[in-house]
Amino acid sequence: MGIFRDARGLLEVTLLTGRTIWATSYHASQTYGQLLEGIRCEMTNRLHLEDLPQRMQSIFGTFPVSMIEPKITLSEHRLKACPEIPIVMLPEMEFAALFISFPPMDKAMHASGLIIIWHQDEAYPVISDVSQAKIAAIDWENVAEDFEF
Repeated sequence: MGIFRDARGLLEVTLLTGRTIWATSYHASQTYGQLLEGIRCEMTNRLHLEDLPQRMQSIFGTFPVSMIEPKITLSEHRLKACPEIPIVMLPEMEFAALFISFPPMDKAMHASGLIIIWHQDEAYPVISDVSQAKIAAIDWENVAEDFEF
């Protein structure tokens, strides 16, 4: 266990509670990179966001998931083919990471973990200042899960 305590992750965030969390891996993609057909509308976004936690668990494992509420932008433009449907857009990039923290909440375990999903308009830095502030506000003790290595 000592080797894991000394290891630092790819990303580090200090929560408002003072707890430090580290990402052991992360996933980045364009939010609409898999949208081959369709309109960026409320329904498309809702279906995408509903599916996102399960997709991230397929990448990172069955840890609990916390998704930061993304900013939604209503476009002034309309598609000529469907002028009645408003174009509603999520930020251009979506990120997810498996964060771990020591010590766990239950001292009998080794660490605690949580998959965190966030969206932002830019690819770099991986965690923008705005996203970092939102991640720092997560109530880790109530949403993360303890585990053993």
